[in-house]
Amino acid sequence: MSHQDLQRVAVRMLFDPSFAARVHAGEPVPQLSEQEMGWLRATDPRAWTVDHQRPARTLNELTAEFPVSTALVVGRTRKASTVQAFFQSSEFHDAVQDRGSLDVAFAGYLTGLELDPHLADIVTLEGAQARIRREVEVLPSRMEGLARGHVVRARGVAAVNVDVATLDAMNRIEERLFALRLVPAVALAHDAPGLPDLPARAGQSDALVLQNGIRRLGQVVCRTLRALERPQPLERMAELSVLPAHVAPQLLEDLTRSGLATAG
Repeated sequence: MSHQDLQRVAVRMLFDPSFAARVHAGEPVPQLSEQEMGWLRATDPRAWTVDHQRPARTLNELTAEFPVSTALVVGRTRKASTVQAFFQSSEFHDAVQDRGSLDVAFAGYLTGLELDPHLADIVTLEGAQARIRREVEVLPSRMEGLARGHVVRARGVAAVNVDVATLDAMNRIEERLFALRLVPAVALAHDAPGLPDLPARAGQSDALVLQNGIRRLGQVVCRTLRALERPQPLERMAELSVLPAHVAPQLLEDLTRSGLATAG
């Protein structure tokens, strides 16, 4: 096997002591040969826990991307261990071994807990916000390499479908988090305030996530932007938007003029 596989297994052992213990106890790892397994087992087991704050630092970065989702999970379980268990999850191990995104893995883990009717939609919104932040801050312009006669959604734009009450639920949780940040020690009290009452779900609706906030837009616009996640030929606009052929060009003009799409 490759040295990359060995390195990724070592990373998993650094973050998951239970996995490291199983490897030392003889549990095989499909990606590694017996010789490579022997190298890992020859390592002093204490080496995997020298930096015991490593998972906490990574979790801090992940929860910063999903603050409301994390608060909802902890608020429903009243256990920090529910979030910390991410590092023992299949989502984490698969992401490390397959060079996937830890943000995406964490989102999948939180959603899979199914602790609240609003959880999946809040994860969806916060995940979209995280993606467009990285697009704007890190990724090059989406116009680079865009072939003539093609169109793609603009950088820093994400169209999602979530429940109508999701934003209200998020706002209520964020207000509670703000109150706790004013006096953080309150969170340690036995009578610390829990989650606020959340609104009932009210049906799915489309939302547009931008750098400066979240807007409600029509179904056609959001559906079209989701279809433009990858560059598409201009002649497919009518098909993608499910609009009459004579109307689709006007939609494309409106999207490009408002900065929601770019055309080559």
